[in-house]
Amino acid sequence: MKGGCDGKRNEGRLLGLDCVTHSYGCPIDHLDPHNSLQRDFVFVLDDGDHYLLTNVPREVKARHSGKVIKVSGNVNNHNRYISVENLKVNQGGSYRTVWV
Repeated sequence: MKGGCDGKRNEGRLLGLDCVTHSYGCPIDHLDPHNSLQRDFVFVLDDGDHYLLTNVPREVKARHSGKVIKVSGNVNNHNRYISVENLKVNQGGSYRTVWV
């Protein structure tokens, strides 16, 4: 990733913004009805850092919430967002591109 995230820092989980920022339990998968209440979804790294994925449509993020993803794109560390060029979802140990 350009701008500060690289290597393993491009792998994390896609979770609801409200549950991440308010520290309550996130829905376990995309079928959980609580996902409809999430304003947006964020890319969360293992260390707890999280970034908005500004140019990915909400419905794409909602469909893959709770899943392990990899993103590539331009990182803005000051405002905590990524302008995504490619989003991949882990499916059985391999990654499949779901948005470009």
